[in-house]
Amino acid sequence: HDALPILERMERITDKQRRYIFVLVRNYADLTKYTPEEAREILTIIYCHQNSVPSFSLSDCSQERASDFIEFILKYTEEWGK
Repeated sequence: HDALPILERMERITDKQRRYIFVLVRNYADLTKYTPEEAREILTIIYCHQNSVPSFSLSDCSQERASDFIEFILKYTEEWGK
């Protein structure tokens, strides 16, 4: 039972993922003229709605969720920019 917290920490979002998400969010904010906070909230709401998942925090979400969110932001902003 001591392994569970270690496993959870290992699977938690990495600092590199978090920083990348914030860069992507800032880019979207620059495109849309939203503040970075508004942009992150908007992107999170759209992502959660499209994927039927509950809202999540970038402070402790899983690496898998972070990867999915990164892919979503890249695709979404690419479509938005067209």
